[in-house]
Amino acid sequence: MQKRPIILDVDGCILSFDKAYAVILKENENIDLNEDDFKQWDLLKSRGYSRRQVYKLVVKTWESDLFENLSFIKGAKQFLEWSSKRFKIIYNTTVPEAYREKRVKNLNNLGILDDLKADLRFAKSHRDKSRIVGEYENPVAFIDDKPKNVSSVKQDWPDLTSIWYNHAGLMEIYDYDPKPDYEAHSWSNVKKVLQKRNGQ
Repeated sequence: MQKRPIILDVDGCILSFDKAYAVILKENENIDLNEDDFKQWDLLKSRGYSRRQVYKLVVKTWESDLFENLSFIKGAKQFLEWSSKRFKIIYNTTVPEAYREKRVKNLNNLGILDDLKADLRFAKSHRDKSRIVGEYENPVAFIDDKPKNVSSVKQDWPDLTSIWYNHAGLMEIYDYDPKPDYEAHSWSNVKKVLQKRNGQ
């Protein structure tokens, strides 16, 4: 029996890009950041950083060796192992072409790409993420840590279970329309939602 796909973001959901970004901030800007309460945009905007300046630091993170050695967010590995027995895992991530080899290496080194027979798709934007979702038949859920991405998918695919994965407990007001079906603060929360909605 063919497994239904479950479509997941990577950075901020499965892997802790935040920790690597915090190191880059410390090295380049001498800013100490607690990645467990991570809110890069507001923190840096409050210090006068423009979106362009913030993005340059993201690029520095991609360029660093840290990017191909990102660690799991707590509970992600266990969730993926559970999911892979029930669903077809699809990683839907926005990483520029120049750094995609690092993404593949990182996922394989952690044993969650080829070992789990997962697919890896690269999107260019939140709209492109939604387009990729539409290529799969009857997906179980779409999970992402960015409200804009979740909202875009929910707008295009209203019957799909959409989950905003907010692992850091950010005090961010979700002001996108439509809103996600669920806001999850841990992978155990996500698992419970899927068990309830899919009888798994």
